[in-house]
Amino acid sequence: MSESKVTPIRAPRDLLDAVDRRVGPRRRSQFFVEAARRELARLEQTDALRASAGAWDVPGHTDLPDTVEGMTQALQKLQGQAARKTP
Repeated sequence: MSESKVTPIRAPRDLLDAVDRRVGPRRRSQFFVEAARRELARLEQTDALRASAGAWDVPGHTDLPDTVEGMTQALQKLQGQAARKTP
């Protein structure tokens, strides 16, 4: 973990009370750090998805099934093959 820095933040009392009830007041900071990291990862993933929108060219992949049922069967087949390879 990187160097820590103390920074005061404002939060609604009811939110702090709920966090404290769930994780305890001694783990409040850890809870907020983990929540912030998850949210940052989600935002980065959203940005990446937006940036790559339209990159997939379905007509260029005629080897893939064109129905939900066909794709489900193909994925199940791949999962079965992967399971057999796992010792």
